[in-house]
Amino acid sequence: MKRRFYMIGVVVPALALLAGCVTSGTSVDQKKSPHKAAMYNTQLAIIYMREGRMDLAQNKLASALKQAPHSVAVHNALALYYERIGRLHEADHQYKLSLDYGENNPDTLNNYGAFLCRQGKYRESIRYFLKASNNIDYTTPDKALANAGFCALKIPDKSLAKKYFKQALAINNDLGQALWQLGMISFEQQKYTQANSYLSRLIDLTQHPSARMLWVAIEAAWASGHRKNAEHYGRELLKLYPDSQEAQKFIHLVGSG
Repeated sequence: MKRRFYMIGVVVPALALLAGCVTSGTSVDQKKSPHKAAMYNTQLAIIYMREGRMDLAQNKLASALKQAPHSVAVHNALALYYERIGRLHEADHQYKLSLDYGENNPDTLNNYGAFLCRQGKYRESIRYFLKASNNIDYTTPDKALANAGFCALKIPDKSLAKKYFKQALAINNDLGQALWQLGMISFEQQKYTQANSYLSRLIDLTQHPSARMLWVAIEAAWASGHRKNAEHYGRELLKLYPDSQEAQKFIHLVGSG
């Protein structure tokens, strides 16, 4: 499972305003409602960025900025656009403008934290994630805390990362990325019983676990004395990925055990 930042409620760069699809047949009366027109253009810009159509995204964002120059959502989208095209100074500036217009906006705090972490400013980024998670109006504080954990791993500080992942799970005990990271950290620290607990929960929640996930769960279960769990995961591994290296490792493990 790859580490990916949670950006405003989803695990892909997006904006909270993307609650539904936008179709080309939709029209907005820009004179009567410039704010709605700006949100519409911002939605289109995000869609164009996802499709790699950056010129069209730029045009829509230019229109949105004219229609709503103080909109947090517009400046968030502009920051994302500038980061995508490699103009990092401008991206940073847009995030700061977004914070100026919505100082405690948790979406901006979370997204700016992710941006800073990608630039290697790990400890600074964590401060923004924690500020977002402490906002009582934020609907996904667990994801901001998980982001703090991801960035702590980059420091690297596994103890700090573990702290934030545990806090995220205390809010949402089904958060897969936190379960995976805690399972991996516990396994690396040879705390196999803890690793088995986290990874068992993760696999129960995962519709299609990867070969790697199943293999690590097998190792943790086997090392902690939970042989039945290990054999159960092994059967799933052989069923789903019979030709994988992990499947061959399991066969060897059982044969030597």
